[in-house]
Amino acid sequence: SRVLALYDRWSRQEPDDSVVLVYASMYGNNAALADYIARQLTEQGVRNIKVHDVSKTHMSYIIRDAWKARGIVLGSCSYNTEMFPLMKQLTHEFELLGMKNKKLAIFGTHSWNGCGVKDLNKFAETVGWELVAEAMDIHGRPTPEKAAGCDAFAEAFAASLK
Repeated sequence: SRVLALYDRWSRQEPDDSVVLVYASMYGNNAALADYIARQLTEQGVRNIKVHDVSKTHMSYIIRDAWKARGIVLGSCSYNTEMFPLMKQLTHEFELLGMKNKKLAIFGTHSWNGCGVKDLNKFAETVGWELVAEAMDIHGRPTPEKAAGCDAFAEAFAASLK
């Protein structure tokens, strides 16, 4: 049956061609950057993208989508010298689940300390997923000039999925 076939693929950790983009945003900067990155990925030919705001989507839905996906894009703002607490919780769950065969890309915005991206880079070192693009870390609001760096970021990530 279809359900057994899906379970079999998931149990062997064979991801499909989808991408899950999860972000944490306090003032809308990461939300704007996540939207820009999703559009750039679409322009690079990535068609199955699910975007989740970690503050609005229950973690169980994010994990379900991430389990199936080949590509994971994570973005976090800084919060009290760490990454945003709900993103920190999500990355901790990812570590516990032991997901394999994932392509990872990281982005974020910050005002003074940049710990969202720094902590996501630490997560990347421990989780064992393939980091396929240089992390995008933007100071302040992602203006069109600052966001232009995301074009190469999205291109590298999309190329890794092919």
